[in-house]
Amino acid sequence: MANLTDMIEIEPKMFRTHFRDVFDTLKFLGQNKKIDTPALRENALETMVILIQKSPKLAGKQEGIAKDAYEAIFSYMVICADEIDDEWLRPSEGNYFKKN
Repeated sequence: MANLTDMIEIEPKMFRTHFRDVFDTLKFLGQNKKIDTPALRENALETMVILIQKSPKLAGKQEGIAKDAYEAIFSYMVICADEIDDEWLRPSEGNYFKKN
């Protein structure tokens, strides 16, 4: 993933003809909850944003890019863990939850 990010940063025009395909692949990786490695999902979303930043005119010409990017980023941001760990239940600055 790091190599792809580097290529996009150095030569974004190289992805001109397949911009939407690269974008959609990165979006898929970022939103895929079956991927157990959070770093891979985060890197995919980061690379997706870099692709848009390095090719703003091209991204602007693609229908729905901004909407799709926002949805991918926000859906990743609001993922909740299946289990609440002790750190959340007993914050260091005091406990705001009553034990049952």
